Formats: sequence, C-alpha cells, structure tokens
Amino acid sequence: MRQASLFTDQEKFVNNMIEFLIHNSEASIKVYPIQYATKEKEYIEFFEAKKKYFLLLNNKHDQPLSEDDSLKIDNMSVKDPLFVRFLNKQVDDTMLFTVQEKCIKFVGSDIINAKFSQLNRARENSFILGFRKKNVENRIKIYAGENNIPYNGFSYFKIEYKGDLPKDLIRAYQQMNEYDDVSPRKRFKEERAKNNLNMK
Repeated sequence: MRQASLFTDQEKFVNNMIEFLIHNSEASIKVYPIQYATKEKEYIEFFEAKKKYFLLLNNKHDQPLSEDDSLKIDNMSVKDPLFVRFLNKQVDDTMLFTVQEKCIKFVGSDIINAKFSQLNRARENSFILGFRKKNVENRIKIYAGENNIPYNGFSYFKIEYKGDLPKDLIRAYQQMNEYDDVSPRKRFKEERAKNNLNMK
C-alpha cells in the first residue's frame, strides 16, 4: 500500500519483458492496472491524518517530511489514544463513528482522491520507465485502472500477451509468484490456498 517504486524482483521481471520485446519485434503487451481503491484510499486517509497530527505536534508545519518522519507516521497506530483525542477535537461531528470516517472528514476527500491519482500515476511511470529507456514503450498498451478487490489484497498490474511465452519470461513469472512467501503475504498463504480449493 502507498508503494510506487518496483521491488528488485519486479524490476527483473520488467527487464525480462523488455528483452522479450527487443528480440520479438512483432510482440506487444497489454497492461491492466487492478486497483484495490477502497483499501488504498483507507491507507492514504490514515497516513495523511496522522501526518497532519505529527506536523502539528512537532511544530514542523513548513518543513518537508524526512524519511525518518515518514516511518514514524507509518508506524503510529490510528488507535493511539492521543491521536484519537486529537482527531475527535478536529472533527466535531457526532454522526461520525469510525476513525476512518473522521480521517476522511479531517483530511478531505479531494486530497485523498488527488493522492490516490498521484500514486497510480507514479506506479505507471515506474513500470513504464524501463520500456521507455529501451525505446519499446510504443509496444506497451496501458489501459485505464479497474477498481476491484484483488486476489491477494494488493493492487497490481495484470499483463496480457497473445502467443506462446518464452521460457525466460515464464521463469521470471514464477519468481514473481515467490512473493507469496514474503511478508506481509506469507501469513495469509495457507488461508489463500484453502480459499482456492473452496472455489474449485
């Protein structure tokens, strides 16, 4: 969530696709962003509300956030009693019951939507950068984002290609699947396996 840059293994996978396009001049790839908009926006709401609280608390109104500040904000619980008390004072509405509703009211839905759009643009730019550098960007078609609840609870790019996939690309795809063994997905792996069996 809120992550825009590619992980090392994801970069390797993208580089394999780039090499494939370079060596196969007739090939093209379609990319469909699958966005878990509800959950992504929830993370943005929480972060932005905690950020405003953190900046006020530390008198850092005009200063940019450092990496250390961002980590502190990320690690702060939305159920922290001091934060909740602060939020209740800022949002004087007895019809708002959840921390999420209060964060939306405090931050503003326009800011949340703008941050979400900015995040999606940054992700698309990170993904397409390698293709652009190797002049194969015109063989990638990125479609409009589709809001959905992804199979693993994370937004992702669905990639489609017509024809037989080369062995290198299949191997790279299998390595990408190994992310299921990396936190935070690892603890849900067993549950996902059960769900997949139930769906068959």
